[in-house]
Amino acid sequence: MGHKSEFFSKFIIFKKCVEMFTKLKVQVLRTNRGGEFTSHEFNIFCEKHRIKMQFTTTNSPHQNGVAQRNNMMILDRARCIALTN
Repeated sequence: MGHKSEFFSKFIIFKKCVEMFTKLKVQVLRTNRGGEFTSHEFNIFCEKHRIKMQFTTTNSPHQNGVAQRNNMMILDRARCIALTN
């Protein structure tokens, strides 16, 4: 992703891939309070798809690391699955 403004369109693709490969629905998304995660458009999308938003505590970078590691693990698995199919 080159810019944070690309997040929403990339998230939609990511969500579809995860749900297609795992046969499970995305139910919870844990993020920091970045603008790309708190936009009105993104909040409407999450409500529509019943995705619960969890935000890390302000000024607690150790929680951001947990979310980022989990996101990277999911992305790595999705890439591996995509490459093998």
